[in-house]
Amino acid sequence: MDTLFKDLNYAARGLRKNLGFAAVATVTIALGIGACTAIFSVVNAVLLRPLPYADAQRLGADLGRAARPQRQRLAVLAAGIFATFSSNPRRSSKRSPA
Repeated sequence: MDTLFKDLNYAARGLRKNLGFAAVATVTIALGIGACTAIFSVVNAVLLRPLPYADAQRLGADLGRAARPQRQRLAVLAAGIFATFSSNPRRSSKRSPA
């Protein structure tokens, strides 16, 4: 226990000699703690707490099902465009000499 007090006394003397360093270190630690607190508050409010609706799990599941047909239509459209361009001989990557 005695060595702990000696170490703390030595650290306090070193910080008293370099007041600028002590101020910058204190402000840096305070900003880091503040940033972590702010980020956790946002994550807690957005991701961790349940939605304030009755049957919130069902609401998310319904939204997922509603978006699925749109993605399937886009996939079919993209496959059709690819088939059109890949089967068209005029759209070849090799150009014929003119």
